[in-house]
Amino acid sequence: MVNKWSNIGHSWLFPVDCLYCGGKVVGQLALCDFCRQSLRRNNSACTRCAEPLADSQFQVMCGKCLKKTPEYDQVLSPYLYQPPISTLVTRFKYHADLGAGYILGKLLAAYLQEQRAPLPECIVPVPLHSSRLRQRGFNQSLELSRILGKHLTVPVLQNICVRHRQTESQSGLNEKQRKQNIRGAFSTSATLPYQHIAIVDDVMTTGNTANELAKILRKAGAETIQVWSVCRASNWKV
Repeated sequence: MVNKWSNIGHSWLFPVDCLYCGGKVVGQLALCDFCRQSLRRNNSACTRCAEPLADSQFQVMCGKCLKKTPEYDQVLSPYLYQPPISTLVTRFKYHADLGAGYILGKLLAAYLQEQRAPLPECIVPVPLHSSRLRQRGFNQSLELSRILGKHLTVPVLQNICVRHRQTESQSGLNEKQRKQNIRGAFSTSATLPYQHIAIVDDVMTTGNTANELAKILRKAGAETIQVWSVCRASNWKV
């Protein structure tokens, strides 16, 4: 998979066509100007979980986070889960479109660099269960983490956590079902050598997966936990 990403990056250095609409591309990212400008930014969001909120000039936390503080400290999720980016996520995640994954990784890396905030000491991708990994052939969170690690110069801890229990796909489940489905799914036998970490996933929906993983990582020694995702879904419509 690493070699495949290398080939993808090389072949997409000067792309000809937009991966989404087939239009003309100028620059090094395989999206045309129109499609890139069509990406909806998650500008009005909860300061803790990045849940999209009604347009507001104030920085506020959502009611859910006020009611119960998440295990993670902050979510950075720059885009709303809407076309065209939702289409790219689907092509990457379920159809092994590595070109789409490369675009998503580059977009997230560019956003994180824009923030000019202190970077974490390591990146932890959300792990897949071994059966799901065999079925899909790759872990989309790990592949995104590799792109981010390369561009941000942050190490990726691939095996620090495992998904020891096979769960149903979170897609199609409501919030209560998602919470029950993911509970107790992760474990780690290691003590983290880092205090500031970032969990990476493609899409954040209810946040239950990230919260469960953050709980395990905090017990392992993490003090500051961010969650990085390419996009954020609203009202759990993934």
